[in-house]
Amino acid sequence: MRKYIEFRRSALWTSVVFIILGMVLAIYPEMSGIVFTRGLAVGTLIYAAVRFYRWRKERIKGYLAIGDFMLGLVFGFIGLLGIFSPETILSFLPFVTGAALILDGIVKAPVVIEMMKVGSALHIPIALSAVLPLLFGVFLVAFPFKAAAALIMVFGIFLIADGACDIIGIIYFKKYEHEENAYRRGE
Repeated sequence: MRKYIEFRRSALWTSVVFIILGMVLAIYPEMSGIVFTRGLAVGTLIYAAVRFYRWRKERIKGYLAIGDFMLGLVFGFIGLLGIFSPETILSFLPFVTGAALILDGIVKAPVVIEMMKVGSALHIPIALSAVLPLLFGVFLVAFPFKAAAALIMVFGIFLIADGACDIIGIIYFKKYEHEENAYRRGE
């Protein structure tokens, strides 16, 4: 449990960033989705350009290099689609986000179980930060194409809740550690 306490303390800034990012996503879901999609699209176009460059370089050497050409075409198409029609790409975002949230909940589950075995009441905020993303992730995977803007807004709210629960957990751990040290000193 000591390692978890040290890990959570180091994650304080991550929790603060989650809260800030969550606020932006909750307040401006459409803009956030479009900016995110276009940013990924630019990265995808850069990747496509690199593939086309490699294809051209290999062609000069006399090789066919059809794999690089096809990857360039596919990623170029996806990148252009993301630039000119981000709504199309956003329709797949709920499924991908749901899978990521399920993974987040699963990763936190062993810590919650360990804390429950110890009998610590401090497991509640940590359990919330595991269960809420897990439940939301299952919902998104089950209904991936319903509403991208609503997903982004709710995802922002869950980021705020996740960050807040982590901060509350850190505060509780600090209090617990202080009480444990006082007990060891005989105070």
